[in-house]
Amino acid sequence: MAHGEMSTAMDYAEHERSYAAFVKLTALGTVACVNIALVLLITGLYSGAWGGAFLALTLIAAAIGLLANFSWVPSGIALAITGLFALLAFAG
Repeated sequence: MAHGEMSTAMDYAEHERSYAAFVKLTALGTVACVNIALVLLITGLYSGAWGGAFLALTLIAAAIGLLANFSWVPSGIALAITGLFALLAFAG
């Protein structure tokens, strides 16, 4: 053991804030990745013309989510828009 005195005080409030931010960032990243997979599906199966627009929508929504305290809601809205387009594109 070291010769000096060891401190056992831990900053639990900071640990909880870091964990909450990690969970929010993980949710944001998961929704953005699902949206990118859907954009790749649309681009590969339907038309390459819309792929760039939906990819830009996904990236902009993820950036807004990062600026809004790691919120996954903007990416969720982009996923809903992309999903509706995919349903309309593949249904008709």
